[in-house]
Amino acid sequence: LSREAKLFVNVIDASHLEPNLYLSVQLREMGVPVLVALNMMDVARKRGIKVDVKSLSQTLDCPIVPVVAVTGEGMDDLKHEIDLFVSAADAAAGNNETINDFQVVHEDTVEQALTSIQALLTTPHMRRNSRWYAMKLLENDSHALAQVNEPCQALVTQWQEKIEDQTGEDADIHIADARYSHAHTLAQGALKDTGKLNRTLSDRIDNLVLHKLAGIPIFLFLMYLMFMFTINIGSAFI
Repeated sequence: LSREAKLFVNVIDASHLEPNLYLSVQLREMGVPVLVALNMMDVARKRGIKVDVKSLSQTLDCPIVPVVAVTGEGMDDLKHEIDLFVSAADAAAGNNETINDFQVVHEDTVEQALTSIQALLTTPHMRRNSRWYAMKLLENDSHALAQVNEPCQALVTQWQEKIEDQTGEDADIHIADARYSHAHTLAQGALKDTGKLNRTLSDRIDNLVLHKLAGIPIFLFLMYLMFMFTINIGSAFI
């Protein structure tokens, strides 16, 4: 929020791409410098998930580095990208201009509300990314609301009521839905179809122990084993 950070390294799970992209979309909307570390690529490969990193980087409009943190795969590339970002930030020190072309397109009423609210944002730090601040105001963000005057707050309330009347949802819920939809579109565009996903050992175990018929007997049997272990073996240490 202070805009003092040179870089945010956003670590996301490649094996569960779509839900992890929600925060990525928020950071890109905010206009802060972001580098995405696409972690757990080994798990994604085992599950038959192939991510088009180049395509995702273009649509998210920020660098993305695939890594496997536990083995060190891709970590040198990640460090190199971080160094480039920091060097660029140092070179641009003192330049407070923020250019952010990334945005999530919302329903017409929300877009009208954003345009209307942006016109009342006059402070320099808000003007640098007025769309994001207008979005935060519609979402009832306390940090944003504390920085605007009463006429602006009244206008925000009017638009919130109008959005709720027309969509049947609170403004913040409606905006969140749009972000989730955008994250879904990004994920679908980046995930390549490699056929049927590979079933992991964990998946096969889950199917057995969570089975609607076999699950309860298995649970009771494991509880019995734990009880017998506690009595017969645990007592030796008392």
